[in-house]
Amino acid sequence: MLHIIAGTKGQLIKMAPIMMEMDRQKVEYKFINAAQHGKILDDISSLFQLRKYDYVFYGFERDLTKSSEILWWLAVNVAKNSFGGRIFRRGDCVALHGDAPPALLGLLIAKTRGMKVIHVEAGERTHKLSEPFPEEFIRRIVDRYSSYLFTMSEEAYLNLKNSDSRGKKWRIKTNTILDSVRIAIKHGGAVSPPREDYVLASIHRFETSSNYGRLERVVKTVGKASEEYKVVFPLHESTKRQLEAKHLIDELKSNRQIVIMSLLDYFSFIRHINGAQYVITDGAGPQQETGMLGKPCLVMRDVTERIEYPNVYIAGFDLKKIDYFIKNYKEYRSLNILKKFKGYSPSRQIVKLIRENSIT
Repeated sequence: MLHIIAGTKGQLIKMAPIMMEMDRQKVEYKFINAAQHGKILDDISSLFQLRKYDYVFYGFERDLTKSSEILWWLAVNVAKNSFGGRIFRRGDCVALHGDAPPALLGLLIAKTRGMKVIHVEAGERTHKLSEPFPEEFIRRIVDRYSSYLFTMSEEAYLNLKNSDSRGKKWRIKTNTILDSVRIAIKHGGAVSPPREDYVLASIHRFETSSNYGRLERVVKTVGKASEEYKVVFPLHESTKRQLEAKHLIDELKSNRQIVIMSLLDYFSFIRHINGAQYVITDGAGPQQETGMLGKPCLVMRDVTERIEYPNVYIAGFDLKKIDYFIKNYKEYRSLNILKKFKGYSPSRQIVKLIRENSIT
């Protein structure tokens, strides 16, 4: 039996089209919700019209941030879910995605139950163990002990070839998020973007929001962008709390060119990316989503594993680099990857390989 474990927004968004393809091809699997992001996963599952969960782990139902929280959550979940044998059996196979804590949880469960592991989006690296942490650590561990690995870029494939990973490796032409963005564009979203030109901002990482200096520079960057365009800024609850705690929220609210709103549903978020002049983010997902749509993307972090996207400009929190991008963002418009891969589905290719190699 094949088990698909997803526990974060990013994991489910990228695994959703694989599950949809499995349903179309009548490939049997169980859908396990690791519940790190709680209700957000329910919303995404509903948007993509995924089947009901077969089992739900007991998660925090909020973002995990501190390493102590992550370790505690993993320990509790392994203890509760691994040894009962309620759904996992020796010889089964577990499909995991990426580098968020539920991937490490799934690996631990698989190894304690004698199961094989599929790693989707394997081989991603910043080559700096602490940037980002714990993601870089998790992806290396999961790659090391996976039996089957699907990479989404030539760089990721070479990373695996040069690592201690012993599993069977495949190079998929592009990321499964291509299918997710394609689905989102087709269906549209409930929230319409502004009619006038605008910039979209999306900031959520703990290492950004917990650091006053970095968060202050985010506010300055959004303010600088608003000098030319309206800025749409959907706020994660954790980011909003930190902006309030650090007394930075008023500077955003007092600027009539900045529209602060609640988080958008995924389809509406893609709709907003598609209509934006450019995107400001510290996340990994928006780098890929903007890449699929050819939209310029200013990334406020020092390193990235997404080096294959020419639309991405890594500025860190350097105000000179940020100013350069804002003045020259049009130079980072790139080919719309949806058009480049018209007729190709990475999710379909993965399911094809799973079937051909009898990975169940």
